[in-house]
Amino acid sequence: MSATRPEPRRQRGAAIITALFLVTGLAALGAFMWRSLAVTSHTLVSEWDSAQALYTAESAVQWSAWRTWQGLSAAGSGLTAEPEAAWFDSNVTSVDFGGHSLVTITATGMAGGAVSAPRAQRRLRVSYFD
Repeated sequence: MSATRPEPRRQRGAAIITALFLVTGLAALGAFMWRSLAVTSHTLVSEWDSAQALYTAESAVQWSAWRTWQGLSAAGSGLTAEPEAAWFDSNVTSVDFGGHSLVTITATGMAGGAVSAPRAQRRLRVSYFD
């Protein structure tokens, strides 16, 4: 008993259909991977800006505290080494309590985007007796 082989003409259509399914599947996989990469990149940029804003706010607190201890005006704003990469605003208030002052520093660090519309903001409030 010998096995009969189908004619080559009848097999051509199956190869085209298989190739179309394979190309469609690879295109869908590529589109999914591209979208996943774009979302991951956006998340990383957001985390970077958030960390930069936090560190800028911490620096603003230290800057304000140092200026207060030196007897200088500590309220103000400033830019980091890279303009418009990160910047801060700080405010210092002092309340007298029986010969001691309660100093409160409020610092807002901002990063990313433009000065008028930052992508991330972090605010720190520190109080201490002087």
